[in-house]
Amino acid sequence: MNPAEINAIGVMLASLRDDGEAAVVVAVAAHGPSIDMPDGSLAATVTTGPLTATASAKYLADAIGLARADLRRHAARREKSQENANA
Repeated sequence: MNPAEINAIGVMLASLRDDGEAAVVVAVAAHGPSIDMPDGSLAATVTTGPLTATASAKYLADAIGLARADLRRHAARREKSQENANA
């Protein structure tokens, strides 16, 4: 890969972030073929604050979206737990 291709990946990753979102993609990986994914898969690890989530999918944007959704679910569960503890 040349520097322009590497920078293009950074631009693409930044474009996946929602406005005001603090989530950061900290790692990406490419996995070879498997029984579930005969064409291989891509994994993304996303972090926001103290939370980290990793997801795999056929496409990198999907893996990032899945990991971000996992972070949002975890944050919602944590918030609800704190509300219940304070009630």
